Amino acid sequence: CGLPQIPSLNDWIGHFDHAGFDRAVVKQSKFPGILDNLKELLYIDPHRVVSQEMGTDRELNKVIQQYKVLILRNRNHLGFGTFMVSKD
Repeated sequence: CGLPQIPSLNDWIGHFDHAGFDRAVVKQSKFPGILDNLKELLYIDPHRVVSQEMGTDRELNKVIQQYKVLILRNRNHLGFGTFMVSKD
């Protein structure tokens, strides 16, 4: 992504404060484990939408595959979060 480093949770909250948001609600999780990925393969969500065009762009698929490898290799150290912010 071109970032010199991945922002921490506190860095993100600081960015939201600096941008003038009054309130931030954070839900934080770890990346799913191998069993969660297997569950997704076995129980396909019929409502999931995947763009047909995305599968034809080789360069995009190459980048996505590189990110998957990076995340799998570092899953014990990485996580993800959802930020809900508001301004009064």
